[in-house]
Amino acid sequence: MTPMRRDDLEHAVAYGCEVPGCTHPNADHGIFLAARCHPGRGVDVGYLDGILHLVCHVCDAPIVNVAVAD
Repeated sequence: MTPMRRDDLEHAVAYGCEVPGCTHPNADHGIFLAARCHPGRGVDVGYLDGILHLVCHVCDAPIVNVAVAD
């Protein structure tokens, strides 16, 4: 999974969602990084080599990787 970078996150915030093909109206609240497989059940976050790894708390399915360092 290719990590999201700052410009990717800023683009997601500008459009209100990071899901490709999303039909949600533009929202001013930013973005939510949550599991689709188990909504509302939580996310576990790990950090390795400048990248945050978010996975579903229930089944460990990958959600997104976010680069926080070059």
